[in-house]
Amino acid sequence: MKKTLTINLNNAVFHIDEDAYELLQAYLSEVGNHFKSENEKADIMADIEARIAELFTEKMEKTKNVITIEDVDSVIAIMGKPSQFVDEDPEEGTESESKSDGTTKSRKSKKYYRDVENRSLSGVASGLAAYLNWDVTLVRIIFVVLAFITSGTFILIYLLMWLIVPKAETTAQKLEMQGEDVNIETIKNKMIDAKEYIESDKFKKSATEAGSRLFELLHVFFKIIFTLVGGLISIIGVIIIAGLIFGLIVFLLEPEAITGLHPELFSILGTVSPEKAILLLISMILIIGAPIFALLYWSMNTIFKNNQNRSKSGLWVSLFLWLAGIFMFLGTGADVINKIKNSEFISHYRLDDDFQKRANVTTEKRTVAPFHALDVSGAVDVDLIQSNEQSLSVRSLSEYLPNIQTVVTDGVLKIFVTESLINPKIKVRISLDSLSSIQASKASKIDFENSFNVKNLNILLLGASKADLKLSSAQKLDVNVSGASTIEASGIADTLTIVGTDASRVEADDLKSKIVKVEMGGASNAEVFAAREFTGKAHGASKIKVSGNPLKRYEDSYSGSSIVFDNH
Repeated sequence: MKKTLTINLNNAVFHIDEDAYELLQAYLSEVGNHFKSENEKADIMADIEARIAELFTEKMEKTKNVITIEDVDSVIAIMGKPSQFVDEDPEEGTESESKSDGTTKSRKSKKYYRDVENRSLSGVASGLAAYLNWDVTLVRIIFVVLAFITSGTFILIYLLMWLIVPKAETTAQKLEMQGEDVNIETIKNKMIDAKEYIESDKFKKSATEAGSRLFELLHVFFKIIFTLVGGLISIIGVIIIAGLIFGLIVFLLEPEAITGLHPELFSILGTVSPEKAILLLISMILIIGAPIFALLYWSMNTIFKNNQNRSKSGLWVSLFLWLAGIFMFLGTGADVINKIKNSEFISHYRLDDDFQKRANVTTEKRTVAPFHALDVSGAVDVDLIQSNEQSLSVRSLSEYLPNIQTVVTDGVLKIFVTESLINPKIKVRISLDSLSSIQASKASKIDFENSFNVKNLNILLLGASKADLKLSSAQKLDVNVSGASTIEASGIADTLTIVGTDASRVEADDLKSKIVKVEMGGASNAEVFAAREFTGKAHGASKIKVSGNPLKRYEDSYSGSSIVFDNH
């Protein structure tokens, strides 16, 4: 029976025989005396005790509960005695260890740890470089290449290695990572080397470079993030600005294409002069575009590191344009609001159907010179009747009638409004003997109340206008629709020619035509009837549907368009 003691070695508790304890204590005292002149004695002893604790733990894992004197002798043989290293420098001591007669082990095999002292991120690459005895830069390059080759899969492996592989914290672990013997002399040498390195200019330079690399890495990371976010915002902003500029151009060149989309809504803008409407759009472009320009300008200067003074000048110009846009918008917007407020009573007065029935709605008969063609604009509804007698009547609010003009020029009856009116509800009824052409714009509407007998009839619809044609007989009908306009036609025609653009629609399958020629573009649709011959062209996501089973067919479709024949 032996007496057993409990000791605490490097925060690890062991049960040890009394004789083994005395031997271990004597060994540690001898080692302590050996390093008494070293400034790092406490650190060296702490690492030696940590290594002894590791070796004891390995022995305890073999179903042992108590450290015996044989275990202590084995540890001393591994660690070496101070007398072996007296008056030897580190190189000579290492050599004598390799030549000793069994007092120390032969060179140990390496263990893989994360080298946190030489890490760039986690120490996985530097630890593997130490284990393989490779250059750490080469290992890092291989890691980057693997990340690209595996489409990012290696990054997951890297993270797992970061979590699983232990880091080399103690001096013994650092020696094991290098494949060196772990004994009292190598531990001492490692501690001295570490101290000298920390006190050297190389360490200070390395620490400064590491901090600089980290700052540069963060700088590049955030620059990429800000550039991507700024680029996304800029793309969205450019699309918005392009839409506003496109709307401005269309408003200047083809105003009915804008106002005709929703005449009751855009009639509010009609209360403002065209010049102020243009200023309003320009102010919106400046308010939205100036910050986007500043963001793009800053991003480009940051990426390409252009002259900073020039960069500041560009930002000041953007700020000036933005403020100019705000003041322009406030000035023009105030005028729009005042005009809308002044028109508020009339707007409610016209939109209330019950009140409209009791309102001062007047039908005015007018006498004009003979005409054979129509030109209508300004959200006017026209009912046409073919009759031997010519007549004209206008129905609207009595206060609106003076602003509704009906003028005949060169045989063309022009119907238009001299001032913008809020929801005017203008109704014009016309009787005439012959009709050669109709032009309707700004959301006007043409309706044939009875069937017309015509020779040649040209129809032009612009700006969301509509027409409903009834033809008892027509030798030639030419139809041109654009700006989301719609035409419906029924009856009989010898030749039908159709050109449609800008999301327009033609419904002429009830018009029994012999020869049909159709060209549709810009997401437009057409339905026609051709008994003898059909020639069709569809482009820009348009669609043509043909019934009547024509004998001759000539078709051409592209850009997501189609021509479909219904042979029933």
